[in-house]
Amino acid sequence: MISRRATLRLAAFGTAAALVPRPSFATTPSFATARVRIGVLKFGTVSWALDTLKQHRFDTANGIDLQIIDFAGEDATNVAMLAGAIDIIVSDWLWVSRQRSEGVDLTLVPYSTAVGAIMVKEAAPIRTIIDLRGKKLGVAGGPLDKSWLLIQALARRDHGLDLPATSDIVFGAPPLISEKAMQGELDAVLNFWHFCARLEA
Repeated sequence: MISRRATLRLAAFGTAAALVPRPSFATTPSFATARVRIGVLKFGTVSWALDTLKQHRFDTANGIDLQIIDFAGEDATNVAMLAGAIDIIVSDWLWVSRQRSEGVDLTLVPYSTAVGAIMVKEAAPIRTIIDLRGKKLGVAGGPLDKSWLLIQALARRDHGLDLPATSDIVFGAPPLISEKAMQGELDAVLNFWHFCARLEA
């Protein structure tokens, strides 16, 4: 279990990673080292930040033994978190809210405002959500991904459209969804923001 002090140290070195461009060296901490296990997607942007933390030893400088555990999918990180195999994950606030409503003792700390987007080819006849009716839509992150849940809610509220019932929905890992989009096997894709940026580029 992570103590309150260890959690504050983790927040402190996370802030330091964002604000200190070139630390000269990592000093040996005067307090006991706290082990923190964080589960991340191998292809996620969180891995970039954690790599920086480890390279510059921000964790050990703040008395934290940060153990990075890679997972292939978001569902796997969620299961590991609930099983107590890891201490921290980056997940959707909707998932955390649902778990808390069921009595699971989780705490949400805001991490990022970046969200995914629906991407289509420039020549595609898809310009609004209602144009997705009858189309093949690739969705990254699984059926409980927050972007997918919000898109469904928006389609129902504004157009009375039930996307799962009227469209062909294909779930997959973000790299696979992007690859299928480039190969023309999908009419549109809902992917994580950094994969959307690559598709746009």
